[in-house]
Amino acid sequence: MFVTIIRGYNVIVDPCKPRWNETANTNVLGGMVNNATTVAACQAACVRNTSCTGVDWNPSLPTGQMCWLSGPWSGQRRTGLTPGVTRYDIYRSPNCSGIYSLNTSHFCCGMVLHLSHKMHRLSHSPFLLLAHSMS
Repeated sequence: MFVTIIRGYNVIVDPCKPRWNETANTNVLGGMVNNATTVAACQAACVRNTSCTGVDWNPSLPTGQMCWLSGPWSGQRRTGLTPGVTRYDIYRSPNCSGIYSLNTSHFCCGMVLHLSHKMHRLSHSPFLLLAHSMS
């Protein structure tokens, strides 16, 4: 588990939640089109596909063609050569076998955090503990 201090809160963040590295003006050739209409939906499609290594988001294309998934089927990376396209590379923890559900994320304190079903207020403490079971 990872612990982050955010504005007086001690938060345990789910290490199985995928992380994204964003690169502007970049794409990977040979992507597979997905009909997602938002970046979040595009990333969720990638998370559901365990072979997916990232997504290219091109908001200037027509609806249904803005999201492109890449993986072992894809070709060359074109860093800085595709104006207006944003590349999101996914990083998955090697210790996580399940698929993380993006629907359990919540916005808090300036960033998105994964909250578990168990939240405990520590008595006489300025910290809020958010615990996640790894089962």
